[in-house]
Amino acid sequence: MIDEMIHVFPPEIINEAVKMHGHLAPGIIVGFKLVLRALKELQPEKEDIIILTSETTRCIPDGLQSLSRYLLLNGGYHVYHRTYDVGKLAIQVSQDHEDLFRIILNNDYVQNNATLDAWVNLGNPCKLPAKQITETI
Repeated sequence: MIDEMIHVFPPEIINEAVKMHGHLAPGIIVGFKLVLRALKELQPEKEDIIILTSETTRCIPDGLQSLSRYLLLNGGYHVYHRTYDVGKLAIQVSQDHEDLFRIILNNDYVQNNATLDAWVNLGNPCKLPAKQITETI
């Protein structure tokens, strides 16, 4: 299930995120990618408790929340989210109440990609089409 999602996001996740956020913001897709990278590293079992902490309030938490809810309802995975805003485009990853690692949006990658650079540094995600962000990521 998790391996399949690395290549294609189920529409239910995207629809849930849009309902929560109001539109498909670029940060939601960044949040999806950060979570999937974390889960790929962990390869959790269904009995594991995974806690993902967003280090920003900029759209990413809605991606974490919709993906967490989907994994619980459709796969029985215990993936929880929380937000601790320190202004970083990153997530902290814990498994079974042990802090393991952080995943940070690579600044070099962002700077070399005009679409992501516009979202991260210009702070106006509504001017960028979500389709363009999805294709970029």
